[in-house]
Amino acid sequence: MVRRAVPSMFHRRLLLMGGLVSFALCGTAARMAQMTLRHGDDARADAELRLVRQSWTPTIRGRILDRHGRVLARPAPGFDLAVDFRVLNGRWARDQATAYAKRAHRALWGRLAPEQRAELVARYQPAFDAHLRSLLPRLAEACGTPVETLEAERASVIERVERMHAVFQRRNLSAAEAAALEQGRELSDAAAARIAEAEIREQTIPHALARDVPDAAALSIARLLEQTTEVRPGGASGEACRVKTYPGVTLVESGRRDYPLESVRVSVDRRTFPGPLRSDEPVEVEVRGLATHLLGWMRPVQAEDVKARTARLDLDPVFRADALSPSGADRGAYLPDDEVGATGIEASMEPVLRGLRGLSTLRLESGDTSELPARAGLDVRLTLDIALQARIHALMLPEAGLARVHEWHGRENESMSPGTPLHGAAVVLDVDSGDILAMVSTPSFTRDDLARDAASVFRDPVRTPWVNRALNKPYPPGSIVKAPILCEAALQGVLREGETIACTGHLYPAAPEAFRCWIYKSFGLTHQDTFQHALNPVEALMVSCNIFFYTLGRRLGPEGIAHAYRHWGVERPFDLGAGEEFAGKIGALGAPDGALDTQDATFMGMGQGPIAWTPLHAANAMATLARAGGILAPRLIADQPRPAAQGRLDYPAWSLRAALAGMEKSVSDRQGTGNHLTFADGRQEDIFTLPPGVRIWGKTGTAQAPSIVAPATEGAAPQVLRSGDHSWFVVMAGHDRPRFVIAVMMEYAGSGGRVSGPIVNQIIAALHAEGYL
Repeated sequence: MVRRAVPSMFHRRLLLMGGLVSFALCGTAARMAQMTLRHGDDARADAELRLVRQSWTPTIRGRILDRHGRVLARPAPGFDLAVDFRVLNGRWARDQATAYAKRAHRALWGRLAPEQRAELVARYQPAFDAHLRSLLPRLAEACGTPVETLEAERASVIERVERMHAVFQRRNLSAAEAAALEQGRELSDAAAARIAEAEIREQTIPHALARDVPDAAALSIARLLEQTTEVRPGGASGEACRVKTYPGVTLVESGRRDYPLESVRVSVDRRTFPGPLRSDEPVEVEVRGLATHLLGWMRPVQAEDVKARTARLDLDPVFRADALSPSGADRGAYLPDDEVGATGIEASMEPVLRGLRGLSTLRLESGDTSELPARAGLDVRLTLDIALQARIHALMLPEAGLARVHEWHGRENESMSPGTPLHGAAVVLDVDSGDILAMVSTPSFTRDDLARDAASVFRDPVRTPWVNRALNKPYPPGSIVKAPILCEAALQGVLREGETIACTGHLYPAAPEAFRCWIYKSFGLTHQDTFQHALNPVEALMVSCNIFFYTLGRRLGPEGIAHAYRHWGVERPFDLGAGEEFAGKIGALGAPDGALDTQDATFMGMGQGPIAWTPLHAANAMATLARAGGILAPRLIADQPRPAAQGRLDYPAWSLRAALAGMEKSVSDRQGTGNHLTFADGRQEDIFTLPPGVRIWGKTGTAQAPSIVAPATEGAAPQVLRSGDHSWFVVMAGHDRPRFVIAVMMEYAGSGGRVSGPIVNQIIAALHAEGYL
């Protein structure tokens, strides 16, 4: 259920901000009336508008919460100190001098020539100019900001707004000249002058000079803003007038975001780590950038955001009716200093999180006021468990020990020496609901990292911290796909119940170097040798026999294998709302048609060849098996309707039993590829140390991957930065049946069992610690 942001925060800030955040909304209408003054109806409308003053009251952005209500994103405390543009550019002083001259010479004003009026205004303006010159030093003292900083920001605002005005002026002048030419006339000087004088919105509203003013300073400044000062434009003997001590100054909600759990410290229990890393002493790990890839971040509003909102107002009558005030003003309009969701949930849920401003109306002729109350943005609740997310993120950091290259990994890869950090992704999926409980991608980054040194975030070709590896990077599946392939082969009628397939070491008798089984490649043996018989499906899964699944891939053929992968969501985006997604690819990456041949289908039977997916696809495929073929899309936003079952794959019951039995033996039988670790001294130990009563079904994968190569430079050949195999391990966990799916992938890390297995073991412990198992 969608909930509104915390009322206490909202109302507290409204009380503080009451009457301070304002700008004239009648400027546009007044300019329209000026341009059509010869029309009596417009003139009367203009006069009426001048008797009405409207101002916005602020709103706040909604929060993002985890499944248990923990706050992941919220409005940042503090305010921005903003000053009206007409004060910044000195226009205020001229307007005040003009008003003073009219009052002081009211009896003669109507008979004075324009030059005489201008002379009087010039006589009185210096006093108001002097008042403005003292404004920034006084503001600097009040908010604790160096006056040089305020002066620099003032100059930047003026330059930016005047540049925008020039662009609009040129565009409008060109349009008016073109229209006049079509009518066979020239644009009059008066019309050109009106276009030149027309203000844009940015010239009529406040602009922030100091950001993130603390609440205490804001309260102090708020009291100062009510003060007035006596000014004597006519000298000591002249008539005095009172003006605001801080003219045009207002406090506005900062609009920025606070991510209270972005960086946390996690104590990692190492008592069940592999022997070389095991310790009775926990290690404390700092997790920086917790869920950054999912939550996203904010950025300054841009022209395309304004266009997108305007387009939606035009096209969506329900959205328009909700957003517009009775007078037709967009209460959620983007203003120059606003921020907007840039990526992730912040971006996809922008219309929900963004609140609607209130509108205060004062009728000058009667003094009557009316209030249209502001509406806070709505909270968005995720399926994510941030405590579980933090535990898994910590486990996958090199500082915890598991995500580093170790000698016992048995790597045959010289691109990474022992101790080299490993990067990867993990997904934890609730089988029954499709809820994503955790989705981790390492390395991550904080929003401060992005602001301070974006180059380090976006230009590292190996770490690529900006990429959500769980959702938005293609990987070959490798052998983790073998259990689903088994069920698909049964479904499509190319594998019969009770059928066995002999492991001959290589698929084609005359080609011993192609389509080889891993056991033949490593030891020159076949599974036929070790079992002394052809393999049944359970045995083939337990030992991950390539020949068995090459055979199934060949039997399925190009069309059948493509259908199989599409059944598991490949080439169909999940639309989680967490940023860009890689939908998966059947066929070579970059090839538009995705055409396959029999050799492709053969490779794809064991997760290699022209096929790519993500860790989320892997988790989703295994969850489909756990539901006995039930298709249920994963979801991340809990406030959206729970996805309905999207059909069922009618896998034969015997194939589902065989798939689960083979996966269980893979982790429980000594012959299973996911059962144990072997160290350099020949010592072995179990990968899994399960909590009491927990049962698991798993499958390892070691997927051949393209190398990361730095391009050649002058005087230097191309350099291989990373090479080798990706490490996969996918596990179902539960008690009497599979309840959760865990998918782990570590880039260029080698063996699925030796590298990803110990990480999966600790994720199971984390699920137990958080009360899921």
